[in-house]
Amino acid sequence: MKKVWLILLALTMLLPVMAAAEVHLITDETGLPEGWAEKDVLRMVVVDTNRSDAILLQCGGESMMVDGGFNSHYKRLFATLDKYGVTELKYLFSTHCDGDHSEGLTTIMNSDLYAPQVLLSPNAENYDDPDDHHEKMVRAAKRHNVPYQQIDDGDVLTLGEAVITVIRCDQKWGQNARSAACRVDFNGGRLLLLADVSNRVLTYWMETRDAAEFDCDLMKAPHHGIDGVGEDFMNAASPGAIICTNCTSYDHDKRLEQMGALYSGDGTVHVETDGTDWYIWQDPNWID
Repeated sequence: MKKVWLILLALTMLLPVMAAAEVHLITDETGLPEGWAEKDVLRMVVVDTNRSDAILLQCGGESMMVDGGFNSHYKRLFATLDKYGVTELKYLFSTHCDGDHSEGLTTIMNSDLYAPQVLLSPNAENYDDPDDHHEKMVRAAKRHNVPYQQIDDGDVLTLGEAVITVIRCDQKWGQNARSAACRVDFNGGRLLLLADVSNRVLTYWMETRDAAEFDCDLMKAPHHGIDGVGEDFMNAASPGAIICTNCTSYDHDKRLEQMGALYSGDGTVHVETDGTDWYIWQDPNWID
């Protein structure tokens, strides 16, 4: 897969000969090229929900949420869905049932605003969550007639022309380790969303899976960047850009900052791609 490289604005100014790079960090959507709105694109919006995951994916007129963040930031989540014209969500994809990922999904269902078609979770419907987050999602799904479907490693979903493959650890190392990561392929481009898997899982995958599965153009760092990413996995993934669902002021592996990662807790991150060119911009930090 052709690699893309994140060119920071300062570097671009210093090295104008590199302006043809395939990842473009722009100020806002006005920096999208002429005619872009007529293209078939994959959009990802990583909502500013502090140190929690709430990711909107859109492609081919279809929308889904990968996690929903903390409920305390639901206004930010709803504002994003409204901005991008979401009236129906093909999937609510729960990577795992920790509150910083699942609370917003429960709130979406309880709002009756966005017509979710199915709730996807790696856990069985009768999973016993000691913190009750899973049970709250299940109860909301039942109240609002949202079907529940368990997903597992290798399952494939479609969103418009995008193909989403579930990647899940088969070891019983806890809720984070067994969270549902996913690979999103679109027109030759690839996103890798690593949920809350630990570096232990990344190392295990390098030992047991084909490294080519993880080759990507853009990567959402695992577990808010807290555990970091080992060298072997980073070399296999070789992302052109990295997004971390954290704030730069919170605990995380500082090497990600040094690699130019964007932090959604410091402002919502928007990504659009036609599979070849990637345009990324970040909003100012949200003030409620």
